[in-house]
Amino acid sequence: MKRGSSKVALIKGGDRKKNILKALNLIKNGIVREAKGKTILIKPNFVVVNKQKATTHVKAAEAVIEFFQKLGFKNIVIAESSAGNTMKAFENYGFLGLKKKYGVELIDLNKEPSRDTNIGNIVPVARRLLDKSNFIVSLAMPKTHNAVLVTLSLKNILMGSVTRGLILNTKMRMHRAKNGINKTIARMASYVYPDLAVLDGYTSMEGNGPCDGDTLKTRFVIASLDALAADRVCLECMSIPSNYPAYLIYIYKKGLGEYDLTNIAILGNKIKDVQRKFKFHENYKKQLLCYR
Repeated sequence: MKRGSSKVALIKGGDRKKNILKALNLIKNGIVREAKGKTILIKPNFVVVNKQKATTHVKAAEAVIEFFQKLGFKNIVIAESSAGNTMKAFENYGFLGLKKKYGVELIDLNKEPSRDTNIGNIVPVARRLLDKSNFIVSLAMPKTHNAVLVTLSLKNILMGSVTRGLILNTKMRMHRAKNGINKTIARMASYVYPDLAVLDGYTSMEGNGPCDGDTLKTRFVIASLDALAADRVCLECMSIPSNYPAYLIYIYKKGLGEYDLTNIAILGNKIKDVQRKFKFHENYKKQLLCYR
């Protein structure tokens, strides 16, 4: 992504699906250009398998599927690597009906081939997410976090690309790798990166996220072909200082997206239309001490 050329769609409204469709249509031409000839891979966020308030909503997935099918894309899959039972999560959150309704395939990345990748420690990364024939859509919700302050579109892919493998705690290697979790996540960005970010902020989470925080009815969506720019705009919507999430700054220094708000064109609503102050996780001061 060339710096200074980033467009971020920001929509506020009272209907989750309509919000997402409006946002995606604002950047439709770019999406069609970048996704042409590829399989659309939608990566939701199922950080847990039994707590809807912490996970991607099925209506958000429906909106993304309908957008791409209307454009003529026929190969669409939904793939996730939950820390728990991924297929149980698909069932619990109503995703099983998407296969029948839209003909999309549901994939447990934990049961697929992986490739050992050195990000300070060796971790198994889903080969499907490394395959450039896939157009990767990060479909997540904005949440505060217990280790990196905030989890948005990039962390959904960069942490979510690590599969459980033969050892159930392989995702924890991301936290234990050399120089800590922020630099580890940024290293992963050199291997796996979303092609499209969709941050479904119809509801968001503040406080003790990513699982046990409080739900906010924020009623916005952010979409961009530049995931870093999408996350940067979302920080503003959450009133989080841009110098706080260190992993985003490290990714910016790699030249993988735009982080300077003055170089980001915001389409649709204005940040002030949706902005509110989010409460951090109760241990946020400790997180800040570990950043650099």
